[in-house]
Amino acid sequence: MAADNQPPQESRTELELLGSNLQKVQQRIFDQWHGEGLEQKRLAHEQWLKEATDEINSVKDQLRDLDKGSAENKEAVASQKRKAEEISLALRDAYEKRQKLLCQKEQLSKEITAQMEANRTEQELLEAQQKATRSVLSELTKAEGFFQQRMGLRFKKLDSDNLQFVFTEVDSKDPERVFYFTIKVADKEYKVTDCCPQVAGIDDLLQQLNKSNNLMAFVVGIRQKFKLAC
Repeated sequence: MAADNQPPQESRTELELLGSNLQKVQQRIFDQWHGEGLEQKRLAHEQWLKEATDEINSVKDQLRDLDKGSAENKEAVASQKRKAEEISLALRDAYEKRQKLLCQKEQLSKEITAQMEANRTEQELLEAQQKATRSVLSELTKAEGFFQQRMGLRFKKLDSDNLQFVFTEVDSKDPERVFYFTIKVADKEYKVTDCCPQVAGIDDLLQQLNKSNNLMAFVVGIRQKFKLAC
């Protein structure tokens, strides 16, 4: 019965041949499809690699340009910074010079003001001295006749400041012998600038004169000193 159910030998051989041919066709179709897919993938991969390489090269070029521009910018910034520092130093130097000039100007202004004040004071003193000298000379001129007759005294104006008193009739042994002294008014005080012959005690007489302003008493006191020196 089992032998009756099995296909004949000839049919089995045909089936095996048909299955073998089918496997070959399938393998050929698979190999053909698989080979074509790999080639397409390879070509696609190469295209991607090329595009990626081009993109990388482009990025590298951009980076180089950026580096170059950055270096140029850095140099420009450094140059501007140096110029700014130079300008800052110049401004600071100019400010210091300006401050120094202002201080000098202020100092000069103070000195000029002080000098003007000193000149004004000196002018006032000079005017006061000249006024005092004129007053003394006026008084002495009025009394010149009396003094010349009684004391042998003459007045001689040497300049605007100095007035000389000249005596004779002092030395009883030599009435013509000349004695003299010179005074001036300086800093609102009388000063003896010359005396011939020199006698002691003039400083005390000057002190009294500047206290009392009594010139006549001073002249009389000097004449007495001259007489004691004879």
